[in-house]
Amino acid sequence: MTYLVQIKRKFGLWCGLLLLALSAAAGEAPAPQEEPLIMVNEGQVYRKVDGEAITGREVLDLVVEEAWEQGLQMFVAHILCQDEAQDKQISVADRDVDAELQNLLDTYAKRMGIPPSEAKIEAIAQKFGGLAHLRQTVRDNLGVLRALQASGKLTEKAHITDQQFEKLLHEILEKRLSAQNVISDAKKLGADEGVRIGTRSFGRAEVRGFMLDTLRNIPKSELKRKLEILARDKITSRMLAEKKLELTRNDLEFHFSYICRLREIETGVPGRVMVRQDLDKIGLKPEQFLASRLFRGDAALTLLAKQGINQERLLAEFAAHPDRYKRAENLIAHIFICVLDPEGKPYSANWQASGHEPVNQFAAQRMDSQFEAAKPKIESLVAAAKEDFAAAAKKYSEDNKTALVGGVIGRIGAETVLLPPCDKAICAAAAKLKPGEISAPVRSSYGWHLLKCLEKQEPTFEESDERVYLNLIFEARRSLNEKLESVNVKDGSD
Repeated sequence: MTYLVQIKRKFGLWCGLLLLALSAAAGEAPAPQEEPLIMVNEGQVYRKVDGEAITGREVLDLVVEEAWEQGLQMFVAHILCQDEAQDKQISVADRDVDAELQNLLDTYAKRMGIPPSEAKIEAIAQKFGGLAHLRQTVRDNLGVLRALQASGKLTEKAHITDQQFEKLLHEILEKRLSAQNVISDAKKLGADEGVRIGTRSFGRAEVRGFMLDTLRNIPKSELKRKLEILARDKITSRMLAEKKLELTRNDLEFHFSYICRLREIETGVPGRVMVRQDLDKIGLKPEQFLASRLFRGDAALTLLAKQGINQERLLAEFAAHPDRYKRAENLIAHIFICVLDPEGKPYSANWQASGHEPVNQFAAQRMDSQFEAAKPKIESLVAAAKEDFAAAAKKYSEDNKTALVGGVIGRIGAETVLLPPCDKAICAAAAKLKPGEISAPVRSSYGWHLLKCLEKQEPTFEESDERVYLNLIFEARRSLNEKLESVNVKDGSD
């Protein structure tokens, strides 16, 4: 297990600090067999796209790009630990690192409930991306430990696995963060700067090198995923170049809106809300998502798909497939009579008591009798409704909001979500009406209704142009995806 301590400063700066602990907590069962790690070689060719090589250097650039924020936090923690040791003139010998690694191994074996001889340092090292980074992390923590021992805050027998050390380390790093301004925003840094800690500047190359000590070793499945992203990136970049197109910020924002609209059509919930929830599940902020290689590659596909979609093509698509864009909705008005319970309170959809079926059966019988008693009142309004529905609604309807506008509820379809005093019963009855037709009395959870269909929804291009546009982009993207899959992609030599 690793500990990530995030410290929020007064000005809203967050910096995560990686503190060393064990790869298993007390009492946990042994973890399942993990996928073996593969060390990525920068000079090796891992895949070819139409003969164009994807090298390990490109893979590692993508690894660093995706993990930059977390890796930067680890780098800052590394520098601050070194600062603490250097200020106290502490140096850590290799033999000290070896001894602490053995303590880690012994503690790990004890907590896992296995013989010390069966504990392998590789089991812990894999959590850190390899033995080299584990040793560096131990060295950093030992430097702080020795400084604390020299000041008398910890005993000579203390180890970096002790909770007291973790607490003191947290305090030291928090204090150092408070005293130094850490700038990691690329907009505030120079072209080659990775981070600025106080007055010191650290280049991107130095941060990258530190990160790769941890990230150079990745699971085979992750290597495959990154190769697929890089292959797609190469193909779409080539296609953009052929059409002399360049991906802009506007194109990225359009693609994000496109994704949001698709999610909204799929779920019925505002698309940006759904996409934010999707990103929260994988721990990404929207700005990080927009900056990712995966998103940019997909945005390039949307940019390519948009080409050639003009007003003339939209009109032709709408004319050729009107039913594809038609919304089955009727414009409906109603006259409403509220039904009251024996206590004089209006009925609603939430009349049942959970877990009390005998009570519910009795309440249902009583409610049915109340509705039957009120039915003659709605029936008495049929003649007035047929003569002038709007006037009757204004005079007799007990839905005060709609009565003011002649009883008009609005356009209703099978999936329309209605507010009280209307519910799904109104949707079902409205769908059966023809223009000008008045329904028989309709019972909802709230009372009785007379419905009138004012008009059928006739789709117009102005109402449907967005859906036509989205559909054409969707179809064009599907065609481009098929083209991408046909590109000659081969694994490189091992």
